[in-house]
Amino acid sequence: MSKGLYTLDFSEIGTEDHDRVGGKCASLGDMTQAGVAVPPGFAVTTDAYAEMLKHHGLQAEIERHLKGVDPDDLDSVDRAAQAIRIRIRSHHLPESVEAAIRVAYAEMGEGMPVAVRSSATAEDMPDASFAGQQDTYLWVKGGDDVVAKVRDCWASLYTTRAVAYREKNKISHIDVLMSVGVQKMVNAKTAGVAMTLDPVTG
Repeated sequence: MSKGLYTLDFSEIGTEDHDRVGGKCASLGDMTQAGVAVPPGFAVTTDAYAEMLKHHGLQAEIERHLKGVDPDDLDSVDRAAQAIRIRIRSHHLPESVEAAIRVAYAEMGEGMPVAVRSSATAEDMPDASFAGQQDTYLWVKGGDDVVAKVRDCWASLYTTRAVAYREKNKISHIDVLMSVGVQKMVNAKTAGVAMTLDPVTG
């Protein structure tokens, strides 16, 4: 797969591409290039997300909904977040973005079950962790569903919990961009999480 504006294969990316593919995809790229047995896939870049916002004029709408939101008033946050998610999900992707996603998915094998995973640019920061704040979808099949779930991942940048977390940590909503990883599903014999530091004491 050749380097593109809207999609990049894991084999083409690494830490230096963080701003275009987010933390999760950048790490998957680093491991792929290091020869780790990572299930294949590609990143839908932050350029695609930015094009979606620009194409439909969504940035102004997002700013309008979030203006004056009180992070301590969860009802207020929830109303704004829900309105933004509805607006994002109500629009089709720009044709060029959708076409790039469909081509990249077809190259993996049409009908292949994949995970569609959020990969925001503000993940696992030194003083803030966004683990679990955005959505992931498993066992997604077919170009239509992959495209729809990419859009759902973008919308999940504005879950109530994510908006409240950014508000409390004074992180600009508009400056956080969303990449999405599309990765082959595998049947794991075992799975787990490895801690390299004590999660309580550091």
